Amino acid sequence: MSLRNSEVKGKERLWYVGDPCYVIEGDKWDAFCELMWKGKQPDHAEEDYILQYKGEEIRIYSNGGDGSWTFDYIENLVGTNRSFWADSGCIAVMPAGAIDHEHSIEHIHTQGIVIKSRRAPVLSVEDDVWYLNGEADTSKCDCECEGCC
Repeated sequence: MSLRNSEVKGKERLWYVGDPCYVIEGDKWDAFCELMWKGKQPDHAEEDYILQYKGEEIRIYSNGGDGSWTFDYIENLVGTNRSFWADSGCIAVMPAGAIDHEHSIEHIHTQGIVIKSRRAPVLSVEDDVWYLNGEADTSKCDCECEGCC
């Protein structure tokens, strides 16, 4: 399955959640970052940056540095990867059509989480815990119960 699928507004589409540095080609990374800095949001906004890239809206969240996150209970997942990593200090929620690489979903899926949905996935942070579509990051869970954090 190709990431270059054409979506019609209101239809289900593929979304990538992960570090944008893994899906924006190296020679385009500086230009992407310039667009990102221009899209800085007010301090009280949930996302830190909103930008237009390849005709698609991308939302960027600062995560304070490198790290990894796991969401064991995510719905509408494409594939089995439930984790993503960040090396550039930010996490993107972006339509698959904005991804530069001409790779299969399976390849991109190894770089982040791929979700099929009519709406963009929602990232949020509460009490230093990241949430994706309301599901808590389970990689930092200290409890024994399933789904409690």
